[in-house]
Amino acid sequence: MPWVTEHWAIVDPEDLLAEYEPTLQQPKAWRVLDRECHFGAVLLMGDPAQFRALLDMLRQAPDWTLTRLDATAYLFERSPAKAWNTAADLPGLLAKFAPQDQTMARIQIAHRLMFIGETEPAGELLDEVLKKHPRSREAWTELAFLHGMNREWEPSADAARRALSLSRGYRPARIALASALFGMNRAADAFPITRKLYRETPDDTQALYLHVRVTHAVHAYREEIEVLQKLIPLLQRHGLPTGYWEMYLGQAWSATGQAARAQAAFRAALEDENIEGPERAYVLKALERLDP
Repeated sequence: MPWVTEHWAIVDPEDLLAEYEPTLQQPKAWRVLDRECHFGAVLLMGDPAQFRALLDMLRQAPDWTLTRLDATAYLFERSPAKAWNTAADLPGLLAKFAPQDQTMARIQIAHRLMFIGETEPAGELLDEVLKKHPRSREAWTELAFLHGMNREWEPSADAARRALSLSRGYRPARIALASALFGMNRAADAFPITRKLYRETPDDTQALYLHVRVTHAVHAYREEIEVLQKLIPLLQRHGLPTGYWEMYLGQAWSATGQAARAQAAFRAALEDENIEGPERAYVLKALERLDP
């Protein structure tokens, strides 16, 4: 849960209070909260994929500086004396881990480095692990995600397959492979993977996001509608924007001949201020076409 005091905001997405969750994906909400509390430091814990928007905002903000990262968290401070320097600080950080913990520490730190754009040192850490432990499914999977972040889809898919050859049902590797196939414009090949992931855990947000993008690409409209009808209420419960997904839902309803439902979804999309520019123009045009 987030622990907010006069000077600190400590955010752990594994057990997040609902009133703070929107701040993880909506920088505007974070700025409102920060103006009220004027934090001196922010500790972000857990998987950075869950708070990437906030992480990116803090990295770009002129008054916030990343002062430390480790295997479990990032620490940002407001106008500190010293910033985190990967080249200078990483060796000392690694030296603090016991020999038996070095492998997992390198994998976890590489994961964090990726999300702050430090892909080169992240890759070096993973290479070190794989030289000593070529059968590490975790390292191969992390390498797949690293290549994916660099939009290197073929190497990403190859690394994911290596992980799956070591552990056939390893879920993170299956997600990495499906993401790579989708990035290679091979949505039809990704479809059976994302469908299985979704059916195994229909309430998992990561599976929902991935499967809805794939179903949209392969025009599996009825399944897309099913997934969106799970995803949109889930986002609404957590106070997160849904406009883009309402737009997808409107397209899917329209493609299946459900004009009234399509209109309702498109109107809901327009209520989201994030739908602007070409997307807003598209939704307005779609409503004109559907208006009897």
